Amino acid sequence: FLEWHRQEELPFYVVLLDDSLVILDDGVPLQSARQMSDRIEEAAIRFQDPFLELLLNTGEDLSSEQRAEFVKNLLAKQEEFESDRLARTDLEYRDDLKARFDKQLKRYMGSLTSEQTTRIEEGVAQMTRLDRFWLEDRRVWIEALADILVAADPDWPDQVRLLIAGRDEALLPAYRQGIDHNGEVILQLSRDVLIARSDKQDRKLRGKLTALRDDLAALAKKGSEQGAERGV
Repeated sequence: FLEWHRQEELPFYVVLLDDSLVILDDGVPLQSARQMSDRIEEAAIRFQDPFLELLLNTGEDLSSEQRAEFVKNLLAKQEEFESDRLARTDLEYRDDLKARFDKQLKRYMGSLTSEQTTRIEEGVAQMTRLDRFWLEDRRVWIEALADILVAADPDWPDQVRLLIAGRDEALLPAYRQGIDHNGEVILQLSRDVLIARSDKQDRKLRGKLTALRDDLAALAKKGSEQGAERGV
């Protein structure tokens, strides 16, 4: 799995980062930002299938007790999420979203201006609250997965594959609409913050992206060399 990821995916990430620097040079055009978002999502989707196969291969070696413990831990985490996240008021929910945006953007750009902070607050106010939908969907999925793992039929890996494959189609329409709506809000919000960046923020952002790009390129090169040595 790691060999596949290093040889096939890391070079793609390097190209993404190169293109992101071009997008910054061009003033962050809306269409370019949309295309970049789509390419990142496509990369995440490509990651899912081989990672699922890795998990299924690992699961075949688990005992019935280990599977039961796995299910128990999933349900315990679900209870923790529900207790923690559903107890939030709408104001607390949006404060948490704002804090996450602040943390991620500051990581790459440094301190934000009052204009950028205000834009984040405006964007967060426009977002649909999704934690209830997410937790409801997650509980249904966990319970279905638990039934498969506990029963442990000979074809249980295929049952899991079918469960995963149908998960998106099983989403409630309101949940899907909320995901699409929030995705557009996040895109516009991020783009506006980037456009409003200062020279100092621009230097920090480019430095972060370039450093990440160089790290991934080095890993990709190492993976390619190791694959060549093994005749992969």
